[in-house]
Amino acid sequence: MTTPPSLALSVAVAAAFLLVACGDSDGPTDPDPGPDTSSIPATLSLSGAPGSLVVGDTFQVTATVRNDRGTALPAASVHWTTPDGDRLESLSSGRFRSIGAGEARIVATSGNVSDTLAVAADPRVATSISAGLSSLLFLTGDEEHPQVQVRDQRNRIMEGPDVVWEASDPEVLGVTPAGAIQGRAPGTAHLTAGVADAGAEGPEASLEIRVFPGSGPRVPELVVVDSAVVAWMEAFSVPGTQVAVMHEGRLVLSRGYGVQSVDRSDPVREENLFRIGSLSKPLTGLAFLQVVEGGMATLDDRPFEVLVDHYTPLPGGAIDHRLLSVTARDILRHQTGHGNREVDQVAWRAVWQHGETEIDRIYRYALGHPLDHDPRTVYQYTNFNTKTIARYMEVLTGTDIESHMRAAFMAPAGVERMAFGRSALHERDPMEVRYHDETGALTALMDADDHVMVHWDASGAWIGSATDVLRVVRAALEGTPDIPAFLSAEARAEISTRNPDVSGSANFFMGLHWSINLSGPAPVWSHTGAARGAWAGLSYDHRGIAWALLSNRHSAGELGFQLGPYLEGVDWPEHDLFER
Repeated sequence: MTTPPSLALSVAVAAAFLLVACGDSDGPTDPDPGPDTSSIPATLSLSGAPGSLVVGDTFQVTATVRNDRGTALPAASVHWTTPDGDRLESLSSGRFRSIGAGEARIVATSGNVSDTLAVAADPRVATSISAGLSSLLFLTGDEEHPQVQVRDQRNRIMEGPDVVWEASDPEVLGVTPAGAIQGRAPGTAHLTAGVADAGAEGPEASLEIRVFPGSGPRVPELVVVDSAVVAWMEAFSVPGTQVAVMHEGRLVLSRGYGVQSVDRSDPVREENLFRIGSLSKPLTGLAFLQVVEGGMATLDDRPFEVLVDHYTPLPGGAIDHRLLSVTARDILRHQTGHGNREVDQVAWRAVWQHGETEIDRIYRYALGHPLDHDPRTVYQYTNFNTKTIARYMEVLTGTDIESHMRAAFMAPAGVERMAFGRSALHERDPMEVRYHDETGALTALMDADDHVMVHWDASGAWIGSATDVLRVVRAALEGTPDIPAFLSAEARAEISTRNPDVSGSANFFMGLHWSINLSGPAPVWSHTGAARGAWAGLSYDHRGIAWALLSNRHSAGELGFQLGPYLEGVDWPEHDLFER
């Protein structure tokens, strides 16, 4: 039978399909594609070299790793090295620091591929210099190491360069071998700082420094005091000044400013002695409170009741009977009943009219002066009140007031040089400064032997140094490392207690021989003092700050100076100059 053509074709196709589908198990297979190279580094290239490089710069270099198909491999491990370790320091992951001038190479390796990058660093060059001091005002003998910064072309501080100094006037200003700036003589000089070996084109810094006559250790934290005192001296033609500052019982500043006498160039020194004028009053008051603490007296004692048995008013006068009711407290508050200072003029006339030169006889003239008011009703500051307390202490202790205070009050405080000053120039202490009139000039009157110091006695005759004054204040009110304070808390409270029966401010009044100011954050006790040819100030702030200022220019009432405002916010030093 014959098969139809269409069927034959179908059979043939089916047979062919069957042969293909079944295949031959022993026939050839697909070729092996080989290992996977997609994660294998094939190339590495470096980029990111800085356009300019200076020794000290830190910079980042980037390594790009790709496989054989050109695909980046960000996770590929890269090893970084430099064969020039004296010029380049490898930090981490492509970060480098230039440590030496010149060309250096960076090598990065990942697998079997690597790349090298060359960088070149310029040396560091000093391009600027700055110099600073705590103050541009120096006293003769002052030394201070300046704060100097040298910066490179990247404005970075350079530690290495040596700084050289040049003063326009080496006699005024100099540099010690240790590198401290030193004030040598009064005047003004320019100090120039430069970099050694930098040549004429190197950077410079210039300071104009003024040197003022003076002495005592420079305290950078308190140079504000130097500026304030010198400005005050120049404004009022004050030839010489001495300042001491105490903080929490430590002497933090002790300085002399200006000259001992305008006819010589000797600077004021810490150990010079000055008339302290009415600063004598608070010291005498403290000495009396010491006697009270010792049980020999009370503030309720009536001194005139005792003194009338020892002093008869002169000439032919009589004591005002109202004085017999006056207490020691009233006297220290200047509330005895005198309405003006005529009583002091009576005592002075005893000297210049009647030629009296004995303290006792001078006092007897004033004792007979009548009161203007009943005691405890008005305030009137007088020298006579302090003279009275002194006479009463002499009766109680059996010795003169100067000897008693020196032995019992000052010596335990470590003060041995304070004493009553002498009027005549040839009788004065060799360490005492000369005194000047209100123009700042020496005059015959300032050196006259007119017994003015005898007249003042306990109310204004003491001489001493500013440090001496603060030693006494410290011993009385705060105590020293060796002895407790002379005065108890009760005695201190008495000083700041006001008599409400006397009109006046509740915040400003006279305590026990101290001017009291209660308006601030803490009580401030103060006093000023004027003596012939001298002016002084004393302040005791209950925040632990005390200062004394003594000067050798006569005051006509305009020399008032308050150092306290300049001490606000001071970063107090820790040293104690009392230990010297």
